[in-house]
Amino acid sequence: MNKEAEESSNELGSALREARLAARWGVRELARRLDMHPAFISSWELGHRTPKALDVACIIGALGVIGEEKTRILRLALAAELHRSCFWTARAYPVVRREVGEHGARNHAGG
Repeated sequence: MNKEAEESSNELGSALREARLAARWGVRELARRLDMHPAFISSWELGHRTPKALDVACIIGALGVIGEEKTRILRLALAAELHRSCFWTARAYPVVRREVGEHGARNHAGG
């Protein structure tokens, strides 16, 4: 994970944790209500993994987050998802370019 992606993930995780604590829910209670393992929520809150924006929307919906805070957290989720996506695309690009280049060369050579 690059530095920007890591920072986005950490900021999102902190916001999710703050929202959960404001709702006075434990990790296990939130996980139970979302029908997922508590380890997922912990890893997201600690910034070890980045949740998809749809997962974030489910979490803040369950927690009852509304208004500006809801918008702020969703923007963090979208930014983190974008950073993660750009990171993996950049890492894969040389391989994709090489494969497309080889494919294109075969097509021009007639075979």
